[in-house]
Amino acid sequence: MEQAFSGSTWRACGSKTSYGCGVVLALRLATPGERSHLVEYAIVATLVHEALEERAAQGGSVPLPAVLAFSVAAAIGALDEGIQLLVPDRVFDLVDIAFNTIAATLAVVGGVVLRWLRRRGAAFRARRNSSSPPR
Repeated sequence: MEQAFSGSTWRACGSKTSYGCGVVLALRLATPGERSHLVEYAIVATLVHEALEERAAQGGSVPLPAVLAFSVAAAIGALDEGIQLLVPDRVFDLVDIAFNTIAATLAVVGGVVLRWLRRRGAAFRARRNSSSPPR
């Protein structure tokens, strides 16, 4: 009989992989300010993505929640940098926009992968429970 991973195993692998990629990227960044961009825009993208997924789950019309969440987070990052053009003692930086976009991408892709793994694990458990004889 073939041994399959449980849903919790898949979730653990997915979350550890996402976390590991984020840590490696954060450690390679030069300044704490660059690292903070990863955290800030990952949180923004995750919150937007979860809100859109919840809306879609409740019957709302949300086309491609992951793409929309990424777009909103990237736009907020670009707007934040654009505002810095108007503020004295602040510097507009395209690199910051790139970091914001990378953070949003990592967060949304990580969320999509984890959601897929959860669904796959639930489907596997349902198949396993329906095919097992009653006790």
